[in-house]
Amino acid sequence: MPFQTVTPDTPRAPASRFGKLLRLSTDTHFSLPLFVLLLLAAIWGSTLRIIGAEHVGAKKALHDSVRELMDTYEAQVARNIGDIDQTLKVVAYAVSLKGADGALPELKRQDLLPPAMIFTVAIADRSGRVIASSPAAVSRSLAGQDYFQHHATHPGDRTNVSAPLPDRAGGAPVLHFTRRLDDAAGRFNGIVMVQVDPAYFTSGYERSRQGEHGLLAIYGADGRARAFRVGAREGWQGAAPSLAGLRAQPAWDGVARETLVQPALGGRLSVVVGLGREEQMAQFMHHRQANVVLAAAASAVLLLFATMAWAWLWQRAKAQRLMRRAQATYAAAAEANLDAFFMLHSLRDKEGAVIDFQVTTANSRAESMTGKSKLEMQGASLSRLLPLSLSNGLFDQLKRVTEERAVHEEEWENDRAEAHARWLHLQLVGVEDGVVAIVRDITDRKQAEARILTMAMYDGLTGLPNRSLTMQRLELAVEQARDSGGTLLVCFIDLDGFKQVNDGLGHQAGDELLKITAGRMRQCVRQHDTVGRLGGDEFVLILPWRRDDTAAARALLGQLLAAVTQPLTLAGQQAQISCSIGVAMYERDGDSADKLLMHADAAMYRAKSAGKNNFQFYEAGVGHSGK
Repeated sequence: MPFQTVTPDTPRAPASRFGKLLRLSTDTHFSLPLFVLLLLAAIWGSTLRIIGAEHVGAKKALHDSVRELMDTYEAQVARNIGDIDQTLKVVAYAVSLKGADGALPELKRQDLLPPAMIFTVAIADRSGRVIASSPAAVSRSLAGQDYFQHHATHPGDRTNVSAPLPDRAGGAPVLHFTRRLDDAAGRFNGIVMVQVDPAYFTSGYERSRQGEHGLLAIYGADGRARAFRVGAREGWQGAAPSLAGLRAQPAWDGVARETLVQPALGGRLSVVVGLGREEQMAQFMHHRQANVVLAAAASAVLLLFATMAWAWLWQRAKAQRLMRRAQATYAAAAEANLDAFFMLHSLRDKEGAVIDFQVTTANSRAESMTGKSKLEMQGASLSRLLPLSLSNGLFDQLKRVTEERAVHEEEWENDRAEAHARWLHLQLVGVEDGVVAIVRDITDRKQAEARILTMAMYDGLTGLPNRSLTMQRLELAVEQARDSGGTLLVCFIDLDGFKQVNDGLGHQAGDELLKITAGRMRQCVRQHDTVGRLGGDEFVLILPWRRDDTAAARALLGQLLAAVTQPLTLAGQQAQISCSIGVAMYERDGDSADKLLMHADAAMYRAKSAGKNNFQFYEAGVGHSGK
């Protein structure tokens, strides 16, 4: 019989191609990679959009922070310069009334001079000789100074601000704010001058807000720095760049900054602020890294899932062999594990309720932890191994995990000697017809956590609460006083004479002095009071008190003064120190921890001014308050 060739009908070809594409699209080997690619595109597209939006927000926040910092610092500089200018005007007016010799004594008598610890006020005659100053200083000539020559040749009453110059030979550079004096005929008759450390204008630097690379500076019209601070470093002296250099190269010290320059004092000064870009953008960089890591992790998980699914589809038989190998590996890993491992099979009654558990598997670590061999545990019931499990809640927990297929973790301090561990971690995982229990000895971790907590919250030298813990306790004490309607005494203590002992006898003797003094302070206060060390030779007392018992508080402070002044032997030599104490009272002197500490600090400085070795209560608006 001859062969017959059959030609397919032409219309059937498209249907066959469509069916092939349909089968291909429903084939998991084709659709799974396509689906994974779409998910990866969605993950990374969303991640990049989030990063872009956060970057825009971070840059805007940086600009806003610099603008806000400028507004704050500009107002501070304007206020400080205004106060100095007002002082110059007052001194000039006093000179016109009392003469150059009598002006400063009269102003001092009326308490119109600025603090002598910060400012030096001086009057020079037309020849440049300083004829009066507060505080008193050796007379010297200012005739050769540029600011003196400026006033001698430029009539007018505008205040001049010099570049930082030494106030005397070898002295630290200070700023000179000067104003011209004229006689009755309008002729040059000398100058009045206020000297101040340039750091006075940058002392408001907030490291928590401006970081380690923030910039605060004041420049004169000549482009030279009058005050300059970057982070904790003040002064810079000749190392500070010129204003033109700073504008041209904001990263003059290798740190990129967002800077802003604002004119002040009628254009005669320029106020400059800056924030380190990397430092201020750190949170954004952290979020960006976290987003990238999250996207990468999600991608890795997705690819891992797809790969595993693909491998399972292609090699199901091989997967079964791998499963058996995995079970063997799991058994070996469980045996070598440092954690105690138990497999518990649930025992049920006729109604299907769990009534007990039976140990089916235990590793070597379980032997050492329980004191029983694997042979003893194999097949034993939980009620026989641990009779108390029915009453202490362990059985109920195992039952719940089994029935709910849940996971449960807990830590507890062990009181059973046979467990050979103080702290244990228990992890229960519900599986089919039973529970996997993993018990881990976490004693070392708990002890390490306790050591870390102690190191983080207590001063390593004196054992007192450190600044962080002291501030936490102060804030808590303020809340308790507010809730109870009681009062609170905050005492700021600074040791008198500590530096001499530390420098004269050595740092080891200084450390021993701090430890002894801390112990004496603790002995003077009550058990519920707090003695904290802020750092150096500064301490803080937190004393909850009754409103009507200030006499007892004064007595306690007197005892503390007496205890600190007791002589002691350091490095084989007799030594004696004292302390100055400033006291602020809640809520008379402040209703927050920061205000109370600030006012106690101010009162402590008054105690220093009053001769040291005394205590002073804070009084608003009073230069020296009573003991």
